[in-house]
Amino acid sequence: MIINSNQNDVNHYINVQKAYEIVIFLRLLKFFDLFYEIKTLRIIIETLRNLVKPLSEVGGILFVIFYVFGQLGIYSFGGYNTLGNIKVGNDPSVPQFYNLMNFNDFISAFITLFALMIVNNWLDIV
Repeated sequence: MIINSNQNDVNHYINVQKAYEIVIFLRLLKFFDLFYEIKTLRIIIETLRNLVKPLSEVGGILFVIFYVFGQLGIYSFGGYNTLGNIKVGNDPSVPQFYNLMNFNDFISAFITLFALMIVNNWLDIV
């Protein structure tokens, strides 16, 4: 009985602590209302709020384009660039992180397409 009583006390304390943390967090959210009172910050907040819809539409279009080209890249080039590839692994002219940019799987394809989109070392990747 003593062990069960201690366990109930600990659980009660944890629940009270969680409730207290939620109350503190909700009170801190009121601090952000002060940002809206400053004219410059209000303009920035309203601009960001107005940009959410157009940027989400552009992001959706970009996702569809990346999806199509990622699938084409996986179908065309998937499996060619692996760490076990002797030609790639022993060639000193191959850049250090060449193996990170590949079309072996869907996530790697998205990363490769993003790096090519922002022109991040694309000469080394190509």
